[in-house]
Amino acid sequence: MNGRILISMSNNSSPLLPSIPYDTAHAVASSFDERNFYIRIGTSLETICQGLGPAALEHPLRQAAIPAYVLALATVFQYLEKLTDEEMARSVRNRPEIRYGLRLAMRHPVIPASGLCRYRRLLFENPVTYDTFYKIAVRVAEFTETGNGVNWKNKRTLPERICLNDRADRIMTTMLEALGSLAAAHPNWMREITPSYWYERYNRSSNKFVKLTLEKDDMEFFREIGNDIKYLLDLAGDDKKIAGFPEIRSLKLVFAENFDLSSNGTRAQWKPISCNSCLRTMMQVKEAP
Repeated sequence: MNGRILISMSNNSSPLLPSIPYDTAHAVASSFDERNFYIRIGTSLETICQGLGPAALEHPLRQAAIPAYVLALATVFQYLEKLTDEEMARSVRNRPEIRYGLRLAMRHPVIPASGLCRYRRLLFENPVTYDTFYKIAVRVAEFTETGNGVNWKNKRTLPERICLNDRADRIMTTMLEALGSLAAAHPNWMREITPSYWYERYNRSSNKFVKLTLEKDDMEFFREIGNDIKYLLDLAGDDKKIAGFPEIRSLKLVFAENFDLSSNGTRAQWKPISCNSCLRTMMQVKEAP
């Protein structure tokens, strides 16, 4: 597809949906053609949102004026590319083809990572919001060659997998930051307490390994990470200087959000998907006057 065709399509709109922004069409004209997945989505958005009515344009996040169809599409894109919330927020900011698919102008404010998380929370809590999302997700799947392994019959699969991916990345990143800070500040202490297998488990390629593990549904690996965190926190708690490290406090929070202790208190157990910030938000709603 050449630039003229892309730019001329920016006038193709419906009474509900916005036109393809001229600046976004111009940005993708020289690098992408009509076969690109995101270009096809942006061009076919009327078909994807057909019959959804005003629900597609509602703003489910009160703090941000982002239409429901944009959040739904971004969530599906995030799933297909196996991105964390932070990675998806960066992709929306830096990749014009994704903005084309979402029909966002190049100058449009980005979708914050926290907004993607809050939207998924609504999917679990609000059946109406989920119905709009699911209809869009099923229609987007028709534009993929194989569905990318999506189990479209299980309505909970898609948002749950994104949450799992984001949780796993946050756990591993926080653990790596804690280990790095402790190794720099207390190298002798770290040499004494570090199990030999940690040198292979926690390295620069750890986050890539986490994504491969998620693809295999190997949740035992994450229980092992939880036990490693518990081991480190238990030992750090015996030393006031180490216990006061900001990275250790962050690690405590991540552990509390994602793991429970076994009945005898010796082993970490993975929490279910309705976890961490989602649970805190639900409690705040219940406690609000």
